[in-house]
Amino acid sequence: MAKERPLLVTGQGKLRREYPKYQRGSATSKAAAESVAEKAPTIRESVYQNIYAWGSIGVTTDALIGIFHSYSPSTIRPRVIELHQADRIHPLLDAFGKPVTRPTRTGCQAVVYVAGPATKPMDCLFDMGVDDG
Repeated sequence: MAKERPLLVTGQGKLRREYPKYQRGSATSKAAAESVAEKAPTIRESVYQNIYAWGSIGVTTDALIGIFHSYSPSTIRPRVIELHQADRIHPLLDAFGKPVTRPTRTGCQAVVYVAGPATKPMDCLFDMGVDDG
């Protein structure tokens, strides 16, 4: 009997069944995806709750990997990608609509993610009661 696929909640509150993604043609990648399939929804939700807890400050994937140090980066990164694809997290945008970045532990720049729907920079002004006209 085939295993039931785990549920993924999208940003619109819809449910869909989905296995973690893997590299087609790679037996080891497929085996890794299958081994994490049952745990992925729980890990994904933990990652989401952590991003949510950072609020408007946001957090990078690199910082999440440091927070979830008991997991491999290869377990955390895909959960961040899945959350973004499900419309549950988005890059933090600056006043010009460009993604905000921060340095990683190695000095490279990484995108900062926040929980919730994407907003345009001008939406923030309207939300604060600022009249742009």
